[in-house]
Amino acid sequence: MRALDWSSTPLGPPERWPQPLKTMVGVILAADQAMFVVWGAERTMLYNDAYAEILGGKHPRALARPFFETWAELVESVGPIMERGYAGVPSSMDAIELVMLRKGYPETTFFSFFYAPLRDEVAGRVEGVYCACVEITERVAAERRAAFRGALEARLREMQAPREIMAAAAQMLARRLGVDRVGYAEMEPDGAAAVVHADWSAHGVASIVGRHRLASYGPGMEAALREGRTVAVGDVAADPLAWGATTRDAYAAVGVKAHVALPLVRTGRLAALLFVHAAAPRHWSPDDLALVRDVGERTWEAVERARAEAELRESEARLRELADNISQFVWMADASGAIYWLNKRSLDYSGKTLEELQGWGWRTVHHPDHVDRVVAKLSRAYAAGEPWEDTFPLRGKDGEYRWFLSRAVPIRDASGAIVRWFGSNTDVTAQREAQEALHRLTETLEAEVAQRTEERDRMWRQSQDLFVVMDVDGTFVSVNPAWTRVLGWEAEEIIGRRHRRFKHPEDVAADEEDLARLREGISVTGRLNRYRHKDGTYRWISWGAAPEGDLVYAVGRDVTDDMARQAELETAQEQLRQSQKLEAIGQLTGGIAHDFNNLLTIVRTSVGFLRRENLPEERRRRYVEAISEAVDRGSKLTGQLLAFARRQALEPVPFEVGAQVSAMAEMLGSVLGAGIEIVVDTADEPCWVEADRTQFDTALVNMALNAKDAMEGAGRLTLGVICEGGGGGGGGGRVCVALGDTGSGIPPDALARIFEPFFTTKEVGRGTGLGLSQVFGFARQSGGDVCARSRVGEGTVMTLSLPRVVPPPEGDGVEASDDPRTLADGGGRRVLVVEDNREVGAFATQTLQDLGFDTTWVANGEAALAALEEGADRFDVVFSDVVMPGMDGVALARAIRARLPALPVVLTTGYSHVLAEEGLGGFELVRKPYGAEDLSRALAGRVRAS
Repeated sequence: MRALDWSSTPLGPPERWPQPLKTMVGVILAADQAMFVVWGAERTMLYNDAYAEILGGKHPRALARPFFETWAELVESVGPIMERGYAGVPSSMDAIELVMLRKGYPETTFFSFFYAPLRDEVAGRVEGVYCACVEITERVAAERRAAFRGALEARLREMQAPREIMAAAAQMLARRLGVDRVGYAEMEPDGAAAVVHADWSAHGVASIVGRHRLASYGPGMEAALREGRTVAVGDVAADPLAWGATTRDAYAAVGVKAHVALPLVRTGRLAALLFVHAAAPRHWSPDDLALVRDVGERTWEAVERARAEAELRESEARLRELADNISQFVWMADASGAIYWLNKRSLDYSGKTLEELQGWGWRTVHHPDHVDRVVAKLSRAYAAGEPWEDTFPLRGKDGEYRWFLSRAVPIRDASGAIVRWFGSNTDVTAQREAQEALHRLTETLEAEVAQRTEERDRMWRQSQDLFVVMDVDGTFVSVNPAWTRVLGWEAEEIIGRRHRRFKHPEDVAADEEDLARLREGISVTGRLNRYRHKDGTYRWISWGAAPEGDLVYAVGRDVTDDMARQAELETAQEQLRQSQKLEAIGQLTGGIAHDFNNLLTIVRTSVGFLRRENLPEERRRRYVEAISEAVDRGSKLTGQLLAFARRQALEPVPFEVGAQVSAMAEMLGSVLGAGIEIVVDTADEPCWVEADRTQFDTALVNMALNAKDAMEGAGRLTLGVICEGGGGGGGGGRVCVALGDTGSGIPPDALARIFEPFFTTKEVGRGTGLGLSQVFGFARQSGGDVCARSRVGEGTVMTLSLPRVVPPPEGDGVEASDDPRTLADGGGRRVLVVEDNREVGAFATQTLQDLGFDTTWVANGEAALAALEEGADRFDVVFSDVVMPGMDGVALARAIRARLPALPVVLTTGYSHVLAEEGLGGFELVRKPYGAEDLSRALAGRVRAS
């Protein structure tokens, strides 16, 4: 195997063999049992020394050759097994009978073997077959001899009379051997033949009765007679010359025409000597348990030669029958090489008869360019008596030439002389065409590889990107010239040094982590780091790296200028955002100033008239109402601003959205007018949220009013409720409320700004621009969102989404109550007022006193705690502002609850980020601006717990 040029075989050089093939070849070469491997579409065979003994004369030519070129005689018997193996099905068989041509002549053999498929390591496709086999020819023959012996002895034991036993034995042996008849002779214990069966008198057996003594039958017979043992046929056949020579000579002297096999059967005093007669020459294989010869007048050597020729003729007959049913060309030639037989496949291909192709007539179908070479090579092989092999084209009956691989082996007799030649031709046109195509492809690939190599080298040299090869420890192995152009370093200044020597110190730790990932086989892309230029500056490099074995291949691009431009862009964008914020703030403050100036105009005018003396009571009430309405409008305006800013104090409660939307739809009918058709489509399942119900209703009203304006008072408004996630009424999903109108739609440039404060597409006087801002602020502060999609002329859909929650237990739902309470008397209850604003504090104190409360006013939380420390029993309730310097109102309320849990605390504010972010914490809230009624309702019912 080492001497073989594997590059010329279909497998190629061993270093390029697939790993499964390498593994199995290593296994079979290390094994003592006969094994072989067949690999690839060509069924190329490799085997070990033990299998080489099975190959016989076919070794070493079988090495690296197609399996069925070596074993052409096994195509029908082994072919299906091999195909099952390539189909992925293992096979095991015991005592399979095979007719093999491995010693120059056909022989019957027996094998036990196991076939297993071998798969490709990547795709899992079957690429070959592995076989382990054991030749058991001798074992099978011995088993068959033993079986016959046992059957014979069992039959004899069933008999009673000696002659009946002998007759039955003779009959049984005749049937077994398929001969005309088997006779017997009775023998005395001293070895003299006593009685000869009548059928054998004509064969001269009677003439030898009484002649033979013990010595004439050899030591094997003598010992058997003396010891009273039975000599079985198998024992005699195993060593016929041990006693047969004397018998052979004695019978030849009296002209006996039958060779006698002498199984000895003991029947008490007498022994039976069985004679086997064959009317015509015949051969029995070892399991027949008899050695039968038609001796005639020939010598013993002539008998052996005749036997061999008879066996050869029978084997040839079987081989011809087999060869006529295979796809290969099979032929036989005499000792000189003249062909005298061709199989059916050969004749069908050429379209000629056997007579036309006998002798050297086969050359008539050879290609003219090859016939002289082939004939000369054949002649040399015949003269030397050596096997030969050649490839040449043959013409078929269609006139086309196909390529064939021809092999021939000499068949020798016992003396070693060549008696005939056996050959086979295998069609290798497809393989040859494939090899030629492979050769052309190889040449093409070589040119492409050379071209690609030049292109790669050119790219390596001319690329502006940094190419680098380094080991997995970060030591540079190779760099391209771009390193000099980009970073100023020459290749020899970099190769052999660690990467960290050239990197910014702040980037080394992250790059070491990347190297650890690369050592684990994980690629790294998009990594940014800084490499030091030779002039001391740093350049930003964007890297991509991939591991390959013990090396890392990486490509880097200088992005320093890109990052500078990106930084400039981000600075410009930030400046733009600040400008937009200032513009929005300007728009916001302008809108606030405009609306509040309107309200203050009403208040100031009304106050001016109220200062007049003798003002009629009716006009006085009208001006007071005007001031009150202006205060309410101002309060709503600040509420909308706080909602947009997400700084309002919400009072979230759980409620079912479908029911709330249905209830609001009834109210919206009167708000929107008869020209608007309202359609409600709620979900089939309950959809619960936890939010400020008042703000939720306000958001629906604001979106509905915008839809009304877009439809100009006539159209259809659809309110839909959709539950997403949190099936079965559970939490974890979203609840979406969609309001769709059939209005004019919103232009794309305006759609992006509709939630900005004071932005409106309506004409002056028709809207403040704060309605959708309230929706946006409420949604975000409640953990949800609001979005709009619109197309001009096709209407608008606004969708408010809120987090879905688990429904509260029965009876825990919070119902809103808007019933006003009557103005209550303070009844002398003691109130600690905490307010840092002097005017508001004085006004609140005066108002509470007018309502019948006893008040004490302090300016901050610390003063309030000090007053409580002096005497907590002095107060029934604490009324505190939230936004104060130092300790805010919420912190004060918590401190009071910790120290005096029975003392009620009521908070008030017009704005507080603390309440907006953290909630009320269980404390009651009075919103600014408040009136006397608000204070009365909040404080009158608050009494210190006992």
